[in-house]
Amino acid sequence: SPVTKVIRASRPSAAVSEGPGGTRTMTARGTVPPSSRPPASPRTAKSPSATVTAAKLMYAGAVASLLSMAVDLAVIGDVKKVFLAAHPDGFKTAQSVAGAATFVVVVGGIVSIVLWLRLASATRKGRAWPRPVGTVLLGLHTVGMLATFSRPGIPAVKWSAFIIWLIGLAAVVVLWRRPARARVAVRARV
Repeated sequence: SPVTKVIRASRPSAAVSEGPGGTRTMTARGTVPPSSRPPASPRTAKSPSATVTAAKLMYAGAVASLLSMAVDLAVIGDVKKVFLAAHPDGFKTAQSVAGAATFVVVVGGIVSIVLWLRLASATRKGRAWPRPVGTVLLGLHTVGMLATFSRPGIPAVKWSAFIIWLIGLAAVVVLWRRPARARVAVRARV
């Protein structure tokens, strides 16, 4: 056609090929036509649903840790009141123990929330390290939770620990499933 001749005359390095259904594609010589190009890189490709699900579970774990911290702080205040009712002369002891417990709960809660958020971010990016690190953290939480459940204590604290453990278990299971592993393997090859 006259248009093809003009294109060839003005761009000698261009080629026009006819595809299925009579469609024409113009490519520079030595380049790959769009239909045979490799898929987008993992950095631009959309995350598979397993990776997104694991990250969402980790965000839920961060929220649950924040709520658990609030429950633990409320429980510390209640335990202090009960202790003072039973031991009116133990005000200084109650104050120091409650202060130390509050410090441990706040620092532990902040560390927990930061870990959840960091794992979620790395999971969304397709990093490999959240799987083993998440598994180890789940193991440590399992030991702590079993120690908590083996002693008498306040049910609200036990239930919050159990809910966080369930969220962590679900996230680790999703991370070790094939679709999430495939995402990490593709990301590692890039």
